[in-house]
Amino acid sequence: MRREDERRILTAEVTWLRRLLRVTRRDRMRNETVCGILYHETTLVDRIAERRLNWFGHASRMGSERLPAKALHCSYINGKRNQGRKPKKWMNNVKEDMEAKKLNA
Repeated sequence: MRREDERRILTAEVTWLRRLLRVTRRDRMRNETVCGILYHETTLVDRIAERRLNWFGHASRMGSERLPAKALHCSYINGKRNQGRKPKKWMNNVKEDMEAKKLNA
């Protein structure tokens, strides 16, 4: 997931929380205060990372004949990418999530 996508998700999440409390930006209440009032400890981005790691563990334990395991461990895909910076692969996200949680692969 790109940083821009993470920022947009976090912005939308805080907007939803503010609507629950009926607090606007004009009330000048900090986001941390809004999350604290609602006892909101984990963000959607954290939940996405957790679900990604759960799926990775599930797919990595599957038998090698299963389609999700084949897709997880395939090393070559036919086709060309567009010119420019290479898009981040799903496994790169998993590796970043594991490093953030200090897990070993």
